[in-house]
Amino acid sequence: MWWLPNNADQLYTLLTRTGPDGTQTITVSGASYTDRQTVIGDTYSYTLTAVDAAGNVSYASEPRQATALAPPHLVVPAVTSSVSSTLAFPLTWGAAANPPHTTYDVQGISSNPSYSGQATTATGTKFTSVAGHTYAFQAATADNYGNGSVPTPWMYATVPFDQTAGTFSHGWKTVKASGLWLGSEAATTTNRATVTFTVRSKTMQVIGDKLPSGASFRVYVGGVYKGTVSTRSTVTRHRQILWSHAFSTSARRTLKLVAVVTSGRTLRIDGLAAAP
Repeated sequence: MWWLPNNADQLYTLLTRTGPDGTQTITVSGASYTDRQTVIGDTYSYTLTAVDAAGNVSYASEPRQATALAPPHLVVPAVTSSVSSTLAFPLTWGAAANPPHTTYDVQGISSNPSYSGQATTATGTKFTSVAGHTYAFQAATADNYGNGSVPTPWMYATVPFDQTAGTFSHGWKTVKASGLWLGSEAATTTNRATVTFTVRSKTMQVIGDKLPSGASFRVYVGGVYKGTVSTRSTVTRHRQILWSHAFSTSARRTLKLVAVVTSGRTLRIDGLAAAP
């Protein structure tokens, strides 16, 4: 994208030079021009000359180089427990078509300011987070001539609290395994056993196991019944979103889960994702 002086008495000529396409002369009558004939990875050189209403032609501007790049492809896991059992989760932004010298400017913000952004030629990283926080990321590309792209929209990763952030009644035990969120979860075979979380959020997602012997649980938010959820499944799957709800505003809320367990059934709760 080129931005040109806005002068109604002038015409503008944009010269595009590139090895594969040779040289093109394009007359531009507006205040900007977008070159849509580029090939990703190729470098182009541009110069401008101004022509007034009388046909007088200015000297050409200094050439400016630009490499055609694919836009950044930012991939952020929405609930990190679904892709990782630890606080380190994959974050990628690079487009495979871009040449090796492409720079990516990656920014991240959170209520816990442990990530300040980076300019790198890498196309991804393993980002180490903090449980209970939501992170926002955006990325932009830049070639080796200093030309940068428009940043991507902000994308969000919510890192769940561990189940240990909740308050448990009698009847629960801790199960430990590497495939569980942060290495452990709470399990109960006791009917009406409860766990309560109090968090500030706009969305809530209960994380846990789905399994052939799965039980159910009733959900209450602020004492209001929201429904009963079954965790029964044909195969065992860890770190699943068992229940999810979005509220109209962010506020401090109390979530209570009440186990509905019959003989031979087990309820397993692994964490709570709460996005502000």
